Amino acid sequence: MTHNEDDELQERLGYRFRNPELLIRALTHSSAIPELRAAAEASSGSSSEMQDNERLEFLGDAVLDLLEANIWWESFQTGVKVSCRAAGRTW
Repeated sequence: MTHNEDDELQERLGYRFRNPELLIRALTHSSAIPELRAAAEASSGSSSEMQDNERLEFLGDAVLDLLEANIWWESFQTGVKVSCRAAGRTW
């Protein structure tokens, strides 16, 4: 992603990233790393540290799992409370 593409994406999203490197990392699939490294070596003679989005994806999945578990837990507790009240028990 070029600097202009980065700016254009942020403008279209209506959000400015404090760390634009995270945006680039979030959009970099692991299958693209070898090609990006080769291009960096060809243009500058050195391979900069390229990182893919797998760790960010793992973190995002973990956060979504946590939210889903919380929703299920709250739903379950509500169901138990309703059942207890219906049976004449207090919670």
